[in-house]
Amino acid sequence: MKATVQRLIGVLLLLLAEPVFAAWFRAETPAFVLYGQGSARLTSAAATQLAAFDQLLHQLTGDHADVPRARVNIYLVTDPGDSDRLRDGVQWASGFYTATPQNIVAMVDATGNDQAAAQRVLFHEYAHHFMFAHQNGSYPAWYIEGLASYWETARFGGGKARYGDYDQGRAQALSLASWMPMARVIATDFETLPGNELSMFYAQSWLMAHYFSSDPQRAAALARYLATVATGTTPTTAFAATFGFPIERFDKQLIDYVMGRTLRATELPFAPPPPVAAQPLVPVADALLISAVQLDIGVPDRAAPALLDRIRRIAARTPDDISAQTVLATAELRLADPALARPRIESLLATNPDSARLLLLLGEAQRGMGETDAATTLARADVLRPNDYRILFQRALAQPAGAAGERRALLDRANRLAPQVDAVAMATAEAAVLAQDYAAARALLGPIANNPHGGSNATTARNWLKQLPAAAPVDGAIKAAPPK
Repeated sequence: MKATVQRLIGVLLLLLAEPVFAAWFRAETPAFVLYGQGSARLTSAAATQLAAFDQLLHQLTGDHADVPRARVNIYLVTDPGDSDRLRDGVQWASGFYTATPQNIVAMVDATGNDQAAAQRVLFHEYAHHFMFAHQNGSYPAWYIEGLASYWETARFGGGKARYGDYDQGRAQALSLASWMPMARVIATDFETLPGNELSMFYAQSWLMAHYFSSDPQRAAALARYLATVATGTTPTTAFAATFGFPIERFDKQLIDYVMGRTLRATELPFAPPPPVAAQPLVPVADALLISAVQLDIGVPDRAAPALLDRIRRIAARTPDDISAQTVLATAELRLADPALARPRIESLLATNPDSARLLLLLGEAQRGMGETDAATTLARADVLRPNDYRILFQRALAQPAGAAGERRALLDRANRLAPQVDAVAMATAEAAVLAQDYAAARALLGPIANNPHGGSNATTARNWLKQLPAAAPVDGAIKAAPPK
């Protein structure tokens, strides 16, 4: 009874201390978990639309394989304070998508009143997730961004799905600014583009994706082109070989396409999925949700002390809440010291011995302290939750020297579940190189090298690909930085 009263008092204090506006709701499907702020109805509506969009993408791509995949966690942020805290660690405008060894996350800034615009951002970021998870390949940057922009206009109603609508913003950019040469667009290194060319890159990439995807013959030719580029042929050489004319002539064709009013949406019969219900989070989970996401996507060193202090203060109000104490243990593990986190994790495990999440944290702590027991702990977690890429990845990293075969097998499992996580793919590629399986290494590194938002990982992957011979050992030339 006393513990119950203390818990109620803690919840009341939490409600008084945290802004009411921040209330979060949760909706989930086998493909995603969506969190929305402020309204169960709007969260449910967004999740229902996203479930329809996921179904449409499976329908368009013909991907109906019943293969387990890691779910993406999506956050529709309407609280400016939460938006500001998330922007402290990641540069983003209206949304972003990131896949880390700890979580796969999409953020959508819904602080404005334009729900239609927020939905398009949601669809755009989810399109990235779908492509990376289900059709991971060595696609050029323009195709990755252009196809997401092409798909993002999807709408549903009247037993039909409509997609590929006219994008007023992209079209306006094309009509008001100077075009980049198409040869530059298809071969560009996205990360090196100056700011004044970014909008044109997005607009022209959208137009190319629309041009190719809206016609079956052009779509078939595009598939051949993408396959040729994936073999290492330069984009301009592959273009001329596939389409029968040089890329320089393509500029005029696209101008005629967008200016000739032949750009139309596509409609097809569509049976929508059932509505997705949304449920409120309990107050402590609500208060810690964004902080927990920050721990997963990365926190700048300068922001770490404030985040750790915030989590400690909130968790202290509900000392008997397992979820709050687990977030606190995670913060101490990643932002402070494994030696501080370990006693807390072990205490929580004493009363929750079958918690795969706590076993994962204990394994991380043990690995951080150089203990060989980490492999055994993580194997227990794997038994409890066998299709969790995070557990498999940490378990692979904890394998002792000489267990290269077991390490590679675990990494292969993790990569199949979450092929979009660069750290996992790069570690899997390194294991393939050590086994002299260079074809597998190239297939793993190609998508990272071409990712327009790959950053330093994309640069590293390109350097590794240059070092890979056809059949001879690399002799240790490829060394991945230890994943966090």
